[in-house]
Amino acid sequence: MAYFYCGTEGADYENRYCANCIHGQDENKGCPVFSAHWLYSYQMAGEENKEHPAKIILDMLIPMTKGNNPDVCALFAKYVEPPPGALERGETPLFVEGV
Repeated sequence: MAYFYCGTEGADYENRYCANCIHGQDENKGCPVFSAHWLYSYQMAGEENKEHPAKIILDMLIPMTKGNNPDVCALFAKYVEPPPGALERGETPLFVEGV
């Protein structure tokens, strides 16, 4: 699970990944994966039960690298601006690029 050691590290991760992901485009809601880590990673990092459901879920969503840094979110899908005129033509505004 991603454990952000300080607010700056969390903000850096959010700017690097969440702000560029299709799941983080709603400024009023933010990214639900990042929010879950921000709210519960401190509590779950101290959890001794490695089989705790919340710990397992957080570990799957944003794993830690071997260097003990938060890795890329498992749900990260890069947001790409729609081509000019796409929305006016009624095309679905889901423009995704692989990681």
